[in-house]
Amino acid sequence: MNQRKLTAWIAIASFLIPSIGLAILPSSESAVAAEIVKSKRAPFYSQAGRFSIDFPSEPDATNEKMAEGLTIYSFIVASEQGFYQVGYYDVDSLQDAPRTEVKKLLNELPSIYLEPLQAKLLNAKNIQIGNNLGKEFNFTISGQSGKGQLYIVKDRVYVATAIDTPSEMSSFLNSFRLR
Repeated sequence: MNQRKLTAWIAIASFLIPSIGLAILPSSESAVAAEIVKSKRAPFYSQAGRFSIDFPSEPDATNEKMAEGLTIYSFIVASEQGFYQVGYYDVDSLQDAPRTEVKKLLNELPSIYLEPLQAKLLNAKNIQIGNNLGKEFNFTISGQSGKGQLYIVKDRVYVATAIDTPSEMSSFLNSFRLR
């Protein structure tokens, strides 16, 4: 399986397509979303995804089956105030991959993820969640700043991205927890 091609499809399916809806969101829904952002919400929990995260409002859930039999699961909140997304997919070949291979893949993933979006990678650094390796990266897209995190947990790849103010992006991404 071509990892670069696979990740590009994931980026398009889970990030670009939902962002089109951002431009056509009615203003009354934007006001509702802004009100929800101000209220305290319980973390969103995905039992099947085995994670929780603090979305600013209830996310829309989608899944898309790719030609290779891979299913991409995405959870998205998009409004005029910001864009928040978490996606995950399972890659069987990662289950027993050596840690050096996982590190190599993580070094490539931010650029691969952003390439089809024509977003510019500004920087990336290594992070961890428990004993699981990850990568945090900053990017710009259409003049907006964004931040993302990628984690590889056994055979699962998690991708969380946000476009908003720096403090809102960090708050969202730092709330990601494995369950």
